[in-house]
Amino acid sequence: MIDQDVNATFELEQRIAKYHRTITEQLAHIDENIRTTLGNVSRILNVNVRANSQQSRTIECANFVNTYMAFAVAKLYIQKYFDENARNQSMEMIENIRNTFIDMLQQSSWMDPMSKSKAIEKARAINEAIGYPDYLGNENLTKLETDYAEYNFNSSLMNNGLIILRLEMKKNVLMFREPVDRKKWAIPPTIVEATYTPQYNRISTVCLLTLS
Repeated sequence: MIDQDVNATFELEQRIAKYHRTITEQLAHIDENIRTTLGNVSRILNVNVRANSQQSRTIECANFVNTYMAFAVAKLYIQKYFDENARNQSMEMIENIRNTFIDMLQQSSWMDPMSKSKAIEKARAINEAIGYPDYLGNENLTKLETDYAEYNFNSSLMNNGLIILRLEMKKNVLMFREPVDRKKWAIPPTIVEATYTPQYNRISTVCLLTLS
């Protein structure tokens, strides 16, 4: 059933792509001259063309991997560069902020007792996503190997893009049949971001690396 849903969605996306992406736009990712020309057209006419002549091929390919295999990239970065003390300090800082906020709630005079109790309960239930998920910090690669088991690429950028498209569709379809995991990392560690997500009651602080 899942494969049927994925295949049906994938075929629809392929039909849409025939009209949404021109052959020139697709070639722009392959041929350097076309990428440069489209980049110049985009700059002169001030229009958005799917080509970025300002980025080298190395950066473009690295960003491709960084976008679609972010947790695998983060694993390599963490092993070589990340300071565990920085993560611990961030977690300690967030805990201090939480405790200070709870103290403010307890001392507030404008809230009724029930509202105050619920606010404190919610503050204590905040889920922290700091730096990177715990499984990236140890030597066990089981989860990464499972998550990327179907990522079988070759030398064709176009083919790899289609593989990614199919896998992303499959992942999204599977989500409809799974319970909500409120502790699942929605923002990969390779994105510089600090957010509070109300629907998950979660603080996310990830700031490992960006490629530019």
